[in-house]
Amino acid sequence: RYLVLKSIPALTAELADQGIRSKRWTSRAGIVHGGLPMRVGGVAHILNNRVYRGEAVHNGKAFKGEHEAIVPDALFAAVQAQLLANRVTRSQRK
Repeated sequence: RYLVLKSIPALTAELADQGIRSKRWTSRAGIVHGGLPMRVGGVAHILNNRVYRGEAVHNGKAFKGEHEAIVPDALFAAVQAQLLANRVTRSQRK
């Protein structure tokens, strides 16, 4: 869906409209965590997560994982290319 919208904030807004929220869980102490609307940072983390590609990352290096990929390589590469195209470079003030 990100490839159609081409924007993480737009995707986050669409997820909120659909009622999609983060995982909700209760601690042993009975405290409820999560269950909140997805935020831009969380969506960006999911889009960049190489685990969905069937890899494990350790110390910044990716290794073939023991699990099957749930996102095809072509789709993952297309999303990464779009993320790179959307990246904004900011200059430091002097």
